[in-house]
Amino acid sequence: MKKIDIFLQRERIKTTIPYIQNGMSVLDIGCSNGELFELYREKDIEISGIGLDPDIESDIIKKNYQLIKDSFPSSKVSGTFDVITALAVLEHISDEKIDEFIYSCKKHLKANGKVIITVPHPFVDTILKVLIFLKIIDGMEAEQHHGFDIQRVAGLFEKCGFNLLKHKRFQFGMNNLFVFSGKY
Repeated sequence: MKKIDIFLQRERIKTTIPYIQNGMSVLDIGCSNGELFELYREKDIEISGIGLDPDIESDIIKKNYQLIKDSFPSSKVSGTFDVITALAVLEHISDEKIDEFIYSCKKHLKANGKVIITVPHPFVDTILKVLIFLKIIDGMEAEQHHGFDIQRVAGLFEKCGFNLLKHKRFQFGMNNLFVFSGKY
């Protein structure tokens, strides 16, 4: 990853800070190399959990977390978590699998838990193509984007039994943060 890829990734992770506190368990879907867990460690916020990513080389076990080479939903994940994150993930999921993804989030979420999602504005796909062409960014799996409509996010999660707690734009309006809680 290039420096700008890392910067953008860290900015997405930083949006989770108001919602993840010391001692919480986290399921980080699309974890890359565990950057979310490491950023929290740098900030002296102790969290534990599991990161899932089909693109890591192999499973990794660290002191407070483990990374598993797999996609979500995963048979390798059991139990429930205080928080589930999927940062820059939803736009990679096909329409045929989106409901299964959301219902699996509900299955792995503790009562009063939160799901934190970031989704780029569809216009970002055009910007990514230009930046990748100019070799300014690597654009992790940008070819998988399918112009996902951010207007659908709240409805998809509410249909599956979630409440929208927060929606805000960040990164000059090019990215969106959604925070949901389950209805219990």
